Amino acid sequence: MTKLLAQYNDLGTFNGIGPLGTPTNGQFAVFRFVETLSIILGFLTVLAGIWFMIQLIIGAFGWISAGGDKQHLETAKKRFSNAIIGLFLVVTSYAVAIIVASFFGIDLLNLGATIGLLAPV
Repeated sequence: MTKLLAQYNDLGTFNGIGPLGTPTNGQFAVFRFVETLSIILGFLTVLAGIWFMIQLIIGAFGWISAGGDKQHLETAKKRFSNAIIGLFLVVTSYAVAIIVASFFGIDLLNLGATIGLLAPV
């Protein structure tokens, strides 16, 4: 009888490309993935905050320089409301992710430990 691929115990080692290419153990790859993901999410969160501030400044400048023009004033108001909605969406998505993660028992602030639990025994 022939064995299926899932029935083999030793399939060899995986050699990736770059810094994850030859890790000493599987935890190194997990650490690099979690570190990269953390850096990307932190950068995007800071970028969203900076974008919010830029939009508020541009909206305030548009409001001040409207000079009684209704169209410019409405554009400035719309820019303010869009900036606040965007910031609300960023904060809400973070809160929803934390709530869903706690529901499933995942620690989003310590992904390395959570991914480490997924390793085969």
